[in-house]
Amino acid sequence: MKLTTRTVVLFGLLNSCVVGLYATQNVTDPSMKQGDVEFSNLLVLLTQFLTEVRADIQGLKGSLTSLEAELSRLRIETAKNISSLTEKSDQLTTDVYSLRDTALPAINGRIGGLEQQVAGVSQTLNSLKAAAITDVKFGPVEYSAIWKGPAFNDQVGFVITQVDNFNRDEYPDTAGRRKLMKMVDGNWRDIGA
Repeated sequence: MKLTTRTVVLFGLLNSCVVGLYATQNVTDPSMKQGDVEFSNLLVLLTQFLTEVRADIQGLKGSLTSLEAELSRLRIETAKNISSLTEKSDQLTTDVYSLRDTALPAINGRIGGLEQQVAGVSQTLNSLKAAAITDVKFGPVEYSAIWKGPAFNDQVGFVITQVDNFNRDEYPDTAGRRKLMKMVDGNWRDIGA
């Protein structure tokens, strides 16, 4: 601003000198020479120019003052925003480290526990799959003469599929049975096994 103030003072002094010279000269004075008239006209133009320059400088000075105020306001607002962002960034960093230090180990522990449970469930499923019955069928027919004794002694795993009475009395003579079989893990086995 010092340069602007000096410039305004300099133009003011120059303007005063021009006005003073112009006031001492009478342009309509017939005794003035042609060069004096031209010089007087030049001084008038210079005075007008200096007045316009002074007005422009005053306008620029006002604009600069307004611009400086706006820049100052923007600096303050920017500093507040940076401070706020720094606080938020610090809080986020703290939260991330807190989660890393507390929640992450807990999650890792739970994952380890779940992995063990999954392994146990997989083992149980494999065991169940190996023991699962996927099909059932009857084996070949076996015959026994009932009239000779207790026939099959009611063994588990057999189904009586046939009873014959050849002599047509009131007692059966023979019985046919079939073994009940199951398929486990791709192999046929006795139902009781």
